[in-house]
Amino acid sequence: MEETFVEVNETGATLSKVSDTKEFDVSLANRATFDARGVTWPVSMPLMPGATKITVVVRDSKTGHVGSLTVPLPLRQN
Repeated sequence: MEETFVEVNETGATLSKVSDTKEFDVSLANRATFDARGVTWPVSMPLMPGATKITVVVRDSKTGHVGSLTVPLPLRQN
């Protein structure tokens, strides 16, 4: 699995980008738990000043399937 987190400002300019790759196998014995709970994949990155949203893109390199999610960030007071 490949993941990328991109922080952008209000004009869409990229402020920060973090990418990572992980590999995991789901055995038949663990398949039901995996299907019910999914997988936890913690990532930490500092929020850049002026960031207004984060886009997360995840890609399964074996199948080519891609998913994305954009999360708006609350306006922060300095």
